[in-house]
Amino acid sequence: MNKYEFNINELKLKYFPNLDFEYLKCPKLLKVINKLHDWRFVGGIVRDGLLGIKTYDVDISTTMLPEEVEKQFNNICNIGKRFGTIMIFSYPWTIEITTNRKDINRDGRHTDVIFTNNFIEDSDRRDFTINGLYLYNDIIYDYHNGIIDLYNNKLHFIGNATLRIQEDYLRILRYIRFLIRYIQPLGNIDIKDIYKVYIENLEYNSTIMNNINGLTNVSIERILMEVNKIVMHNNYLIGITMLNYYGISEYIFINKLDIHPLDQFNTLEERLSIIFNKVPKPPKQLGKGTTYLLQILNMEFNLITLCKLWH
Repeated sequence: MNKYEFNINELKLKYFPNLDFEYLKCPKLLKVINKLHDWRFVGGIVRDGLLGIKTYDVDISTTMLPEEVEKQFNNICNIGKRFGTIMIFSYPWTIEITTNRKDINRDGRHTDVIFTNNFIEDSDRRDFTINGLYLYNDIIYDYHNGIIDLYNNKLHFIGNATLRIQEDYLRILRYIRFLIRYIQPLGNIDIKDIYKVYIENLEYNSTIMNNINGLTNVSIERILMEVNKIVMHNNYLIGITMLNYYGISEYIFINKLDIHPLDQFNTLEERLSIIFNKVPKPPKQLGKGTTYLLQILNMEFNLITLCKLWH
């Protein structure tokens, strides 16, 4: 093996005792991947598998062109074909097969792509080191030290952080979401101490602050989907404090989000009220952020429940 290759059995012994990829041998999934050649699992399914977390959203990277992938399957979604992505649904699996590519001419929201046969070039375009891990035949391919970052609960951009953010400004919110997912809580921290304990010395604070205006290039729908995931996480207090600190709350909701008192806010409704209590009450003068948030959340939650959040 070369310096980028790591056997999963050795990783299990040394770093990740809960590592589990056995569930990927499911016949439904094997039926799909057996029709591919020169492919690897990539991203979240590799990252989470190292931690022993099962996920059924599968990303696969391949040297096959999208037209080649299309020919192998009947029921597909090819809406992302120009970016090299073909999607296949085989319950409970959602499988995205994407041709290795380089992203060029990125403007913070859109991109052009060039297909490549090189997995390292494909990894270079990804956001964080822990999301740039590949898996094939019990071998993890790690081109950016993502294994060590994952083991140490560190979140690093791949390459130059400023460039990664300016390629897609939504990565600012993804940074917050992934950071609170892997950060290690230090027990009962007082709300007023969250900034000093968790945020003050973060590596990318100045980089994010210098690029926050780039969020104007991102649709409010995409922004609020990330905000929703932050609010839903167990470490949401840290996430909301980061939203306030970076000025994202004021950009979306005019005011900072109120996190006092939140030590007893454990239910979905209570957490969502953090946001809804900061925006105009319906039915008049709904801000665009509130309107889109309702549309997004109504995909998963009952609209009546959401409306009860207003007082």
